[in-house]
Amino acid sequence: LGPYLPILTQQIYYEGRRIPLRSDFTRAEPRFHCDYCFKDLTKQTRFKCLECFDFDLCRDCFSVGVELAPHYNTHTFQTGDLKFPLLVEGWSANEELLLLEGLTLNGFENWNGVAQHIGTKDMIECKIHYFSFYLNLPIESLPVLTKGR
Repeated sequence: LGPYLPILTQQIYYEGRRIPLRSDFTRAEPRFHCDYCFKDLTKQTRFKCLECFDFDLCRDCFSVGVELAPHYNTHTFQTGDLKFPLLVEGWSANEELLLLEGLTLNGFENWNGVAQHIGTKDMIECKIHYFSFYLNLPIESLPVLTKGR
């Protein structure tokens, strides 16, 4: 990671090649869509199924109990944006989830794909964040959270 630090300019080069920044990417399709009616949910409330892989519903489809195999309306959902920082300022809980989901979908060497999946971070930010907070944790484990605290 040494050659990536510090990031001070608009143009970043590594091993003689220009590294694309997030401003270099254009997204031709929505980041999120309803898996039933295909409505663009990028800037709307979405209901993410926690039991199905990559399954989202819009408010209208969720409210009528849409089922689309293997998804059932009795599954657990997550709603709303998780805008609070989870591990460090500058990375929201939602971005942390998208980072891990992006790594699952794109693999550990496709940082460009991971950055595109997140949509708000470039590939260097993703790689540095992942190595700093997931592989090189300064503590042995995350704290145990108990109810009532």
